[in-house]
Amino acid sequence: MNQNTKQRLVGTIVLLALALIFLPILFDGDGDYRPRLSSRIPGPPAVPPLEEPVPTRPDISADASGLPTAWVVRLGIFNDEDNAAALLRRLREAGYRAYTRPLRDDTGVFVGPWPARDRAEEYLARLQRQFQPDAIIVPYRTERL
Repeated sequence: MNQNTKQRLVGTIVLLALALIFLPILFDGDGDYRPRLSSRIPGPPAVPPLEEPVPTRPDISADASGLPTAWVVRLGIFNDEDNAAALLRRLREAGYRAYTRPLRDDTGVFVGPWPARDRAEEYLARLQRQFQPDAIIVPYRTERL
C-alpha cells in the first residue's frame, strides 16, 4: 500500500469516527426550529385552598308531644304564695328569667328554660352560690291553653 492510500484510509476512518460522535448530538430531536411564543397573561394567583365547612345539625331532642325538650331550675316549692312571690321578686331583680307555676296545692318557683341541660347546670351552680336554695333541674313543661 502506498502512502497516499494509507492517508486516505486513515482520514476516512477519522471522518467516520467524528461523524459517529457528532451526528447524534446534532440530530437528537431536541432542536425546535419554530419561533418560541411568549404570553403576557399572568399565571394563576397563589390562593391557598379554603377549608370546607363541616355542616352540623343542632342537637334538639323532642319529647312525646313533639316539642323540643328544655330544662329549668326549680328553686323551691312553697305552701305560702307570699314566700314564692318574694323569691320571684329577688330573682327578677338579680336579672334571672324567673316564673312561678302552681303545683297541686303549692307554688313552684322556676328559672329558665334552656334548651341544653349543661346550660341549666351552669345556672344551677350560679343560683346555689347566690341564693343558696336546694334547687334541682327539671324538664320544662308548657302549659296547655
